[in-house]
Amino acid sequence: MKRGFARSMAAGLTGVALSACGLIGGAAADYPHLYAGDDARAGVIYDDVAPNQSTTVSDLVVCVDRPGKVEVTRVESREAFGGLELEQFAAMPTHEARASGFGEGHKAITEYGAQITKPLVLNGRCPDPDKPDDSPITRYYSLLLQYARPGTQTAGNHGIVIWYTSAGREHSLFVEWEVLLCDKSDTTTEDCPASGAAVAG
Repeated sequence: MKRGFARSMAAGLTGVALSACGLIGGAAADYPHLYAGDDARAGVIYDDVAPNQSTTVSDLVVCVDRPGKVEVTRVESREAFGGLELEQFAAMPTHEARASGFGEGHKAITEYGAQITKPLVLNGRCPDPDKPDDSPITRYYSLLLQYARPGTQTAGNHGIVIWYTSAGREHSLFVEWEVLLCDKSDTTTEDCPASGAAVAG
């Protein structure tokens, strides 16, 4: 079963902290930056993941802050524990600022029909929620992250770092967006159902 959780959620896109100067409307740079929302913290919890079972999480939404493109070269877990493995990543266009995920099953990214060619090219512009625009250059992307845990222990992370290039420069975007793959017998990890301190979602 998958459950979402949120801590200090803000309006807008799901979970974020921008690196560098990629704020929408900012004048610090005239080349595109990857954007993932306003200051917030969120993620998902799975309590039925078998060891070495690929599970694709698709709830995090990103976009590009101005016309142009960025190329995502790698995604890394931040403060991973329990041997969590981030096996693969991809993206699919979406019209929603908050994705609810493509499904509850445990699947590899390729089973969703997503391409895993690297670098991952994202282009267009973040839509303005106050000024709907169906133009082809405005779009969100659901970032697909394929995880697995190697053993029976609970595994997870405390966010991700997305590395990308724009206009020939490398940038990183840290997103406080967490994943937790609980072992069903785990009674000590906060938010795992067996601990008695699970977050409702």
